[in-house]
Amino acid sequence: MELSIGTEVREEYLSWEVGGSARKLVEEVMLTQPGENVVITADTSSDMRVVQATATAAYAAGAIPTVVLYPTQKTAVMEPPPPVAGTSRQTDVWIQYAVAYLLHTQAYKEGLKNGAITEVKGSVEAKIFEQWLAHFNDPNMYRIAHYSLGFNPGVTQPTGRIVEDERVFGCIEMGIGSQGAQIMGKTWSAASHTDGVVFNPTILLDGVAMEKEGIYQLESLREVCRDLGIPGY
Repeated sequence: MELSIGTEVREEYLSWEVGGSARKLVEEVMLTQPGENVVITADTSSDMRVVQATATAAYAAGAIPTVVLYPTQKTAVMEPPPPVAGTSRQTDVWIQYAVAYLLHTQAYKEGLKNGAITEVKGSVEAKIFEQWLAHFNDPNMYRIAHYSLGFNPGVTQPTGRIVEDERVFGCIEMGIGSQGAQIMGKTWSAASHTDGVVFNPTILLDGVAMEKEGIYQLESLREVCRDLGIPGY
């Protein structure tokens, strides 16, 4: 039975698959080598089964895993406790699983102009989101900090896990509020930061449709979709 509640209720749920994914992350994505130090940071909101599987995969690859667990931050874009920065500076590989608290809802539409939100329209959740933004009394909370495209072929619907929801295939994700130096480019401070996901978007680049209602139109992107085995391309 599939449960989209954020965290599955059984320890054994997809445990073998998690182990395989952890090995792929450690060996094929992070290119971890025997003898290297691997620091895995997590907060009290992280799924510790994933953390444990990653540490096991690192150890099996001949590396030296170290897990650093710290309290969940009150809001996003906050510096972690100093020991986290210290260990990350002294490691060969750093894998970060911490989940910062933020408001995340898909039931709203944003009115944008000149890189900022001008209005929020939608259902009851949209009204709650609008009030949440307003209570900061901070104009920078309405500024677009970043955006990215969802291109994970294995994520086809929202689950409540923000890091997955931001990568639902075909979506566009936008962050508003603080723009940290880690994103690069122009930076600014705001009272907080949050992200929103738009499913099945239409995206125009200089008047040319890159994506239409969630379907990529440019041949170069369609070729990538075919390579990924996405149906319909």
